[in-house]
This record gives sequence, structure tokens and C-alpha cells, in this order.
Amino acid sequence: MKRKLFMCGFSMVLTFTAFITSTVVLAASEKVTEEQIYTTTTKNDAYPFASEIEQNGITYELSNITYDTVSQKEVTKPEIITVEQNFEHLRNQEVKQEMTVDRDGKELVLQLTDVRYEPVTFPTGERITITSSTDFGYSSTRPNIPKTKEITYGHNDNKLIAKASLVDVIQEESRWRDGYTIRGRYYGDTDCLYYQFENTQIPNTLDGSVPYMGYEESILQSLGLSPYTYRINRAAWDGEPTVENGVTVRNAIFHCSQYAARYVANYETIVPEQINGYNATATYSVEIEVPTGETEYTVKAVAEYVEEDKLLLTMMTVGVVLLTLIIIGILFLLKRRKRKEEER
Repeated sequence: MKRKLFMCGFSMVLTFTAFITSTVVLAASEKVTEEQIYTTTTKNDAYPFASEIEQNGITYELSNITYDTVSQKEVTKPEIITVEQNFEHLRNQEVKQEMTVDRDGKELVLQLTDVRYEPVTFPTGERITITSSTDFGYSSTRPNIPKTKEITYGHNDNKLIAKASLVDVIQEESRWRDGYTIRGRYYGDTDCLYYQFENTQIPNTLDGSVPYMGYEESILQSLGLSPYTYRINRAAWDGEPTVENGVTVRNAIFHCSQYAARYVANYETIVPEQINGYNATATYSVEIEVPTGETEYTVKAVAEYVEEDKLLLTMMTVGVVLLTLIIIGILFLLKRRKRKEEER
């Protein structure tokens, strides 16, 4: 009896198993799949497949989704690194086109993106000789020439003053030069035989002109002038006679030449060289990628779809098989329990 019951149950299990296998094979042969490769920063992020699809007039329902991580990488974002550098005492408007900086142990090469120049005057470290001359003009005697002179040098935006010393005095163009006038006074009536000119008596002329010829040296000396450096070329009365203290006085103008030289004094000193140049503020930049702390996953998702009716049939079949197995199990347990009771 026991053997007969067992064989009966076993036959039922085999029958249902074969039925299930054939049903599942049939369903598997009528399934379709969809594949999607996507990126996400959430590792277990589910892909939103449609719950059902339609192909060739047949409706398929989603039955299973499998996920496979293809690759993963660190997520970064762009960041611009900017550095300013100052340059002083440039001779030209030129700065370097790139600069290298260390960031977290990594060497970055930054490119020039902006530069501002400021005109300045600065010393070169060299010394130069500067000179200056003072023209004292024409004089019959050497003028009083200072031993030092202040010289202004440098550039318009940075004028400097240095004290220079007298190097030499050059006497140039010694010659007789016209254009000088001196004045003198004659005492005596217009019809007198002699005019009194300082300490000299000069005969009156018959034509009323200024008497001076033959007495030029005396006239110059009486006026405090050297006959070696001045000479009288002509003379003329300056106005009408006047009476002062009962004495007739008449003024005269003497047109003279002066034997003069042009005196030029030269000065010299040594000073630091100053030149025009530039200070500059340059901006260098580079764009780098920095970690955000997130990871990007590339995921392959495969969705399986089966025909709507076949899926339902499969589910029902599986349910029947499971129910049958449960019943057989219960019967087996009851039989075993009864046998134990009989043995007691």
C-alpha cells in the first residue's frame, strides 16, 4: 500500500514537472528583450523600462530585469586656477607667456590671459656722465663763472637734480661787435670854443655836430671804458641844451663797437643711469578638472518581456504544481505519523 501511494505521487510529480518544463520552454521561446546602457551616480539606480511593450501586434509584459556594471569612474568638474604675478623695471612691454605652479604636488602650466602695464622710470644699475653748458653771452672781460651748477636730468615723469662741477670755460668768437651805445655830457654854450667833457676839453665844431674825433680814447676812459675793447663809430646829440646851476649842458649818444668774446662754461658729473620702462601686473590661468566626490557608473540593463497570455499560463501552472507538491507532502507526513502511532 505504501509503495503504491508513493509511486502514485511520484508519477504525478513527473507529469506536472514535464508539463511545467514544456510550458516554460514554450514561454521562453516567445520572449523578447530590450537592452539599455546608461550612466548614473547612484549604483543601484533602476532603469525605467516600460511595464509592457508591443511588437508585431503582440503585447509583451515585463517579467525580469538584470543589471551589469560595465565601468565606473570618478566624477569631476571644471575649475579655473588664476594667479597674478607682478613684474618691475621692464625695459619693454613684454612678459612671459606662461608660468608653472604646484598644486597638491601636481605641476600646472598656466597661460597668460591678461596684462596691465604702468610707465615708470628706474635706475639700470649703470652710471653715466651728464654734462651741461652755460652760455654767458658776449663780454669784453671774462664773466664771474660759478664753480658748480645744478643739472636737471632724467625723464618727464621723473626729473632728478644733480650738482655738476665746472670743467672748463671756452672763449668763442672774439671780434668787434656793433650795436653798443654809451652816453656822455658836454658842458658849454653852443657857440663856445671848447666843450668841457669830464676832465677833457674838446674843441667845438663849426657845423654843430658832436665833437669827439681825435678824443675817442679820452672820452672812453672818462666813461670808465677801455679803448682796447671799445671804439666810438659815431655820435649824435641827445636832445636840446639845458641849463643846470647856471651852466649849459648837452647830452650826447655814442654808437660804439665792442671787442667781445662769447664765454661758454661746461659742467659735468656722474650719476646713476635712469631709463623709462614699465611695471606690469600679469594674470595667468588654466582650467583643470577636480573631483566632486561622486562616482559615475556605466550600467547595462537587460529587460525580459513575455507574451501576456503565456505569462499568465505559466504562473497558473507553477501555482498548480506547487499546490500538488504541498498536498503530497501533507499526505506523506500524515502517513508517517499514523505509522508511528501504530508502532506504539
